[in-house]
Amino acid sequence: MGLIDDELAELRDLIAADMSQRGRLATVEAGVMDNLAEFDEAIRLRRNEGFDAGVRAIRSGEGKYQMDSIGKIIVQMQAQEEDRLAGRSQMAENRATVAMATITSGGLVAAGLVLFAMFLINRDITERKRAEHALQRRPGSHRAGCGGSDTRAARCRADRAG
Repeated sequence: MGLIDDELAELRDLIAADMSQRGRLATVEAGVMDNLAEFDEAIRLRRNEGFDAGVRAIRSGEGKYQMDSIGKIIVQMQAQEEDRLAGRSQMAENRATVAMATITSGGLVAAGLVLFAMFLINRDITERKRAEHALQRRPGSHRAGCGGSDTRAARCRADRAG
């Protein structure tokens, strides 16, 4: 009796938040207790009235009907829990898909931003080089002709100093 009580107590804990399962479990518990009472009665009849009285009590079929009824309820309970598990698994899978899509999108956006920044930096460097090159070629520029020979370098220093 203790093992049955322990199992029923564990089931009660597992389904405490589910009203429909609690109702089914109450029906199962009542059926189990009735069945155990019938077995006790069959044992009592066997002891007090003999083997044939015990066999008649068991062959009446009431215990089998009870067990079949309990079995159907347990199948319903299992089906509901399996449906719940499948739903939760689907939800977890959907969340994982969304998380992967978010991570992938974030990575693509980050890569795009890096490429855009590289483009801007490259453009800026190219524009600076062009401007610098244009300044070097412009006549009358302080930088024009300052490179190359020693004479030109000396003239540039003199122009700048004076």
